Amino acid sequence: MLEPLTRILLWAAVGLIIWYVLLRLIPRNYLTWFGGLVVLVLIVLSFVDRDSETVEMIWDIISLPLNPLGLSVLFLAFSLKDGSQKVNGNQVVAAFLVLLLASMPLISRFLVNRAEQSVQEAFNNQLNICVQVCPEGQATLAEVGNTMRAIVVLGDSQMDTGQLIETVSDEEGERPPSPTTAMVPRLLRAASLYGEVRARGGAPWMIVTMKREDSEKEQAKATAIRQQLSANGVPIERIEVQALGTDIRKSADEAREFLEGRQLIAPGQRIMVVTPALSMRRASLTFSKVFRDLQVRIVARPTGFYITRPDNSDDLLVRLRDLFPSVEALSTTSRVVDEYLTWGYYFLRGWLPGFNVIWTNVVEVWGQ
Repeated sequence: MLEPLTRILLWAAVGLIIWYVLLRLIPRNYLTWFGGLVVLVLIVLSFVDRDSETVEMIWDIISLPLNPLGLSVLFLAFSLKDGSQKVNGNQVVAAFLVLLLASMPLISRFLVNRAEQSVQEAFNNQLNICVQVCPEGQATLAEVGNTMRAIVVLGDSQMDTGQLIETVSDEEGERPPSPTTAMVPRLLRAASLYGEVRARGGAPWMIVTMKREDSEKEQAKATAIRQQLSANGVPIERIEVQALGTDIRKSADEAREFLEGRQLIAPGQRIMVVTPALSMRRASLTFSKVFRDLQVRIVARPTGFYITRPDNSDDLLVRLRDLFPSVEALSTTSRVVDEYLTWGYYFLRGWLPGFNVIWTNVVEVWGQ
């Protein structure tokens, strides 16, 4: 009862916030009931069906004011509502503070550490438990390697695979791409995991998702990804590259359809999910819910931790550096905020379990 009620209240809050913003941006005389109804219908569609590029663009616009940069721009726009000669100073100050705080390494580090803490603690705790020997009933890779049916590597719009194309030589088509982007370490990690599973009797599929592009770019990216994986021990015939965008739910649905179509799914089998630690909980819980009725277990394998330790130097200038704004800190803060917004979106859609679910109870987290 609590979960549906929470979802309803969140839907109401989202609607009120959007309506308030529309009233501030659009004069009330022009925001007729008909116009408002059209806008609300488009907003509802953005939650019901994100397969359409138009609807996806609408969702991006809706969520823009909720990230640090978008919120700052919104405050500045409001401050100019009465013209440049009558700027609202309070709103300018608000925009300045949002940008300043979001771009401070100290704030950025705190937010990302909080976001990744549960993932880091789960793996550290398991590592400590299994230092000598894992307790009875605790699965290990050596024991479940032959139950692994797929390794799913989730793509990310901010870790684009586009630069992989530049590393593919036209004259030497067999030469694999060099690891020059943030996506490549994820592919290398997945290839290493494939080798470990293969050595223990498994023969999983390697499923990689990537951004949607025009057909020519998609083909070039898919070729680059296959070359990278095959050069590191993954058979080319076991690689499936899917242009699904960054929607983890759609990736889970497509992975299920792909494996069911080849009759590779049965109770007690496993699927490994490889994605950055920042989105690991959401990704693993989403996959767990999609495959729950099939009694398939999800194995979490995070990569790309942002967690860093504060500099304990006694040098005052070194410590003050954490207060100096930087583009990197703003980017990291924006990623954390975007993950929280997406988590809320997934919860509203019913793609995640309730708040009382502990993710490590429904997802397998273990070491080698």
